[in-house]
Amino acid sequence: MSESEANRSLVRRLFEEVFDQRRVDVCAEVVAEQYAEHAVEPFGSEEPGAVDGPAHLRDVVEWLTAPTSR
Repeated sequence: MSESEANRSLVRRLFEEVFDQRRVDVCAEVVAEQYAEHAVEPFGSEEPGAVDGPAHLRDVVEWLTAPTSR
């Protein structure tokens, strides 16, 4: 498998397994233990910076997939 194919497979796992199937246990397999998060939270003013990768991704998934009240 080429590096490009491996990268596509990893991203596919991220979206299909973590976001679509809500298998947050997979977070530890698809993201680094630490990474620099550059996305600013809504209504935030600063980038989070270095984060615990799997835990941060689990929190992001929960936030993005939480039911909304309308």
